[in-house]
Amino acid sequence: MNKQEVFNRVVVHLLKQGKQAILPDSTAPVLMCAYRGKDGLKCAVGCLIPDEEYMPSFEGCSLERVRSLSRTLQSMNGKLLKHLQYVHDSVKPGYWYEELKEAAECFQLTMPTVREKGE
Repeated sequence: MNKQEVFNRVVVHLLKQGKQAILPDSTAPVLMCAYRGKDGLKCAVGCLIPDEEYMPSFEGCSLERVRSLSRTLQSMNGKLLKHLQYVHDSVKPGYWYEELKEAAECFQLTMPTVREKGE
């Protein structure tokens, strides 16, 4: 996938999902985001990992480590993936649209047309 295709897939995924993917057993005061979380939720990078490449051992690993183990992610722009992961992990879901719109400008991409969850 090229950068625009990656961006489109992640934007549509995050805005339709509308909440962060967190580890199923996350009870810490600060929730730990997951590539694949409870209730079938996936983070910005997790939604790009094909089921046959995903391993539960990815959880808690850096993006760089997971990219080194996933052929699919290796072919994608690392800076874009890192930024999309930041949006999922560090920005409250209610602000994702604005953050993703800014990311589109930063990476010279087009913001896909998608309705946020609840609209």
